[in-house]
Amino acid sequence: MDEGLVSNPFSKEGMKVYTDADWAGSYALDGSAASRTGVVIYIQDMPVAWVSTKQKSIALSTAQAELHALSTGVQHGLHAWYIAQELGLEVGERLQTYVDASAAISFALKIGSKTKMKHLDIRKAWIQQLRDRKLVDINKVDTKDQKADALTKIMGKVEYQRPSQFLQNVLDLPHDLD
Repeated sequence: MDEGLVSNPFSKEGMKVYTDADWAGSYALDGSAASRTGVVIYIQDMPVAWVSTKQKSIALSTAQAELHALSTGVQHGLHAWYIAQELGLEVGERLQTYVDASAAISFALKIGSKTKMKHLDIRKAWIQQLRDRKLVDINKVDTKDQKADALTKIMGKVEYQRPSQFLQNVLDLPHDLD
């Protein structure tokens, strides 16, 4: 009874998806050039799903790594969003996604401009289609408020304290809510 995920019954936040990437972050440790994607999905201020995984392709820039993470987060977020809607949960009319990289946001939302990087163009076009169909909103979040940060970076215990607080759902609510 004292431990577990607790939904804030007073929250009207709906669903939020936070995505982050660490561009070749483990290179110093193991020489891997693969970036890491982190995704956290919240419903009513409660984390309900999270992902931390290496990206399968090598990103050539931070923006590319962040765009890849955004695409992965939107995939997981839409899946959770559809399930939540079927369960009758209020999750909002659009999936709200939060990214801390301005370059990735502008790259994802820019219209037109084809490049020779098909793998990026396809991800970008897919996100743009979802935006145009009014299914997804992409929002800028300050790095200090990035809730997926702890899932992407290699950190010491002290560094981990700030971002890990977002993954802990500690609410000071009475146990006898009716």
